[in-house]
Amino acid sequence: MSFEAQAYTWTLGIGSPRDLMVCLYLAEKANKSTHTCFPSVETIAKATNLSDSSVRRALKSLEAQGYISITKRKSSSMVQRSSLYKLLFVESLQWMDPLPTVTVTSGSSHGDRH
Repeated sequence: MSFEAQAYTWTLGIGSPRDLMVCLYLAEKANKSTHTCFPSVETIAKATNLSDSSVRRALKSLEAQGYISITKRKSSSMVQRSSLYKLLFVESLQWMDPLPTVTVTSGSSHGDRH
């Protein structure tokens, strides 16, 4: 996902460090156009250094607070697959101004004295 989405995650006011870590991980892994990703609980746990149960609690908390939606997925043979996570707060980034661009040109430097 974009740097902006990850940076914006810090401003959401997520109070729990556990929830914040999981939300940052999802923002990092989410597809830029769909705002979705589908890592397993075990993958999130390993990446965030949290237990599987802590990740599950964080996901439920983030969903209850309206930051993410969770869609359970099953294979064609009805075997449970990793859930699909959608970042719901990312839509608000669409109206934000892009980060300013700095253009560097060659020429005199600030240290030049004439």
